[in-house]
Amino acid sequence: MIWIPLLSLFLQEPKILAWQKNSSDAAFELAQDRALIMRYRTGLLENAESLKRLLEQDPDDQPVPENRALVREAWAQNLDYLYALDSLLWHYRDFEKVPDFVQPCFVTYFAAFLAQYRAALAWCDVLDAKPAYHRILNEAMPELGIPEGSFAQFKTRFLHVAMGKRFGELVALDSLLGKREWPEERKMRQEDTAWILQFGMGRGEWLTLKNGLQMVSDQAQMQFFPVQKQLASAMGNSRVQRTGQALISAQQIEDLHRKLQPGDVLLERREWYLSNIGIPGFWCHAALYIGTPEERLAFFQDERGLPTGATEFERQLQSQFPRAYANHRAKNDHGEATRVIEAIADGVVFTSLEHSCHADSVAVLRPHLTKTQIAQALQRAFSHAGKPYDYQFDFATDQALVCSELVFKAYEGLIDFSFSSSFGKQMVPPNQIAADYSRGPETQWLFVVFLDGSEIQNRALEADQAAFSTSYLRPKWHILVQ
Repeated sequence: MIWIPLLSLFLQEPKILAWQKNSSDAAFELAQDRALIMRYRTGLLENAESLKRLLEQDPDDQPVPENRALVREAWAQNLDYLYALDSLLWHYRDFEKVPDFVQPCFVTYFAAFLAQYRAALAWCDVLDAKPAYHRILNEAMPELGIPEGSFAQFKTRFLHVAMGKRFGELVALDSLLGKREWPEERKMRQEDTAWILQFGMGRGEWLTLKNGLQMVSDQAQMQFFPVQKQLASAMGNSRVQRTGQALISAQQIEDLHRKLQPGDVLLERREWYLSNIGIPGFWCHAALYIGTPEERLAFFQDERGLPTGATEFERQLQSQFPRAYANHRAKNDHGEATRVIEAIADGVVFTSLEHSCHADSVAVLRPHLTKTQIAQALQRAFSHAGKPYDYQFDFATDQALVCSELVFKAYEGLIDFSFSSSFGKQMVPPNQIAADYSRGPETQWLFVVFLDGSEIQNRALEADQAAFSTSYLRPKWHILVQ
């Protein structure tokens, strides 16, 4: 995690102003951003609630040693989510300048503001009686990219009368502009508004006053996300230059296709994507290569251990999961065959290799299993097609899945996955799969290929197994150290 500065955002044109020139992508981008806001809101509120339960274990403001690392981890995640919402607030801040989209853009802006403001107040409330943690969180955390005094600056921003004034203005506007927009999400805005109003009845003013007095004694600066200016400029320029572009070329994807077989696991990374927020580590996405029906028939044809035979296995997929199979057989809008199943914001979907690997870095791992076991994994993956995205990151349930959860559920019991804890949650993030390969027994995974993105050379280079083995150790915002 790197603490990204807001300055970088000022080098970009807000997306809604671009819609004045071309509005064809407006509805799609609005839907994507609304889904991101809901995800970040859930992460922030869960983070604050987990922090509250954690600190209840500390008697009389004496930090339990093992809790210090957990609270620092939670703080890093918190800042990740706040940055993501800041990016969305920047892009939608001129909602009144796009006549055709004033209402949906305002609602998107307000939802992001509420999620951020409510979570910030919740953190301040939980930590109010724990001054020892104020000192802990104000320490520099270079391994997380967090500078000294971060919590003081956080309070300066959110416990400020200007935030309360802005909140009141937006509530008034919502009564005029928010009535007809996305009623299914109106409840979320109402809940956040009610919580903030209830919090502000005495409690909010007192915390704001306390923070004002503390600011005087600490000489805190009114600044947020402070990092070196050159990093801010580098990030902003790169995002402008590479909007919609990837470091992996179409030819590299075509070459990659010839190396793949059904059951391969794709680890992917896209630089600068807000969807990376909340996902720990360098590798932020995982997908499963399933191939086409023709590729599976050829792959399983010589597997004598497959109980039903290759042709019958394909028929079973079609009969057991008719809707999923029909979606899989259909080509996408670009006429590309769907060879990948993955969990993205739209849910568990089939997509083309060209679309999935439109990324900046990709690695492929092959499970060291029999073809019969791989067939079992593919069958499990098909069973999850169409399920929603798991914004809770809950690996214990099957109703919704996150990207690496789909891979985990497909190979559960066949591959020994290592769980990692993220502030009380047990999960297998994509980066953990790479770590398992590097640190675990060689019999579980086989290395296939690593296309390593280089921002300096503006392309992806084919790297070797040794380079991949250490990739999981790279910082989350690796691009800033290239």
